[in-house]
Amino acid sequence: MKNQILLISLTTTLLLGCASTGNNSAATSANEANNEPKSWFCEGKSKDEAKEWDCAQLTKQEIALRQVEQQKHKAEKTIKEEKEKAAEQLAAAKESARAKLSGSDRTGKNQNPPPGQFLTVASTTPLYITLAYKPEKPTALLDLPQTFWAIQIMALQDQNALNSFVTDNQLFGVSGAKIESQGKLFYTLLLGVYESRPIAEEAWESRPQSIRSLKPYFRDLGSLQNAIRNGENL
Repeated sequence: MKNQILLISLTTTLLLGCASTGNNSAATSANEANNEPKSWFCEGKSKDEAKEWDCAQLTKQEIALRQVEQQKHKAEKTIKEEKEKAAEQLAAAKESARAKLSGSDRTGKNQNPPPGQFLTVASTTPLYITLAYKPEKPTALLDLPQTFWAIQIMALQDQNALNSFVTDNQLFGVSGAKIESQGKLFYTLLLGVYESRPIAEEAWESRPQSIRSLKPYFRDLGSLQNAIRNGENL
């Protein structure tokens, strides 16, 4: 009986010792967390157009989490601003197109473009227009890189006949230029100007149904620019 009592006492002592050890370990971990070095971390906050700073002492891990959150907010803000900017540009482009169409209706006649300039027609957005090179501002063909490629649809000596062809076949977004060929003056019709021949070939596949039977002349822009310069002397 005494042995049993002694065994029970030893067991109780061991259990209490284990519990005490567990509590000490938890307390040690908590103390280590509390004793982790902290640094000042400040975040700027805008309020009524005046910048305020929110500062706190944080651990390295807490600072890292705050920085990740900052980058996330910054990325979201950038994406939102880009979307708004794109929407504004699209609205401005549509308004400009409407203004040009309105001005054309008021004149009631075709106007001959300056040599080497784009002959712009009311445009939609088929692939051959989407793939075409679009300068930031109106640019003459002579000022574009010689390494670009153009798709020449045809060339006629009568510009009015060429304009009628464009109208009759409902060709939108095409362009034209005055060129020299074999010592004679011609007006050439271009489906578009592209940054490479593969892009031009892809664009040709989306040409309007009304000119499906025509064969293209894929022309490097350097040769076209030479023909334009020669045409200015005729």
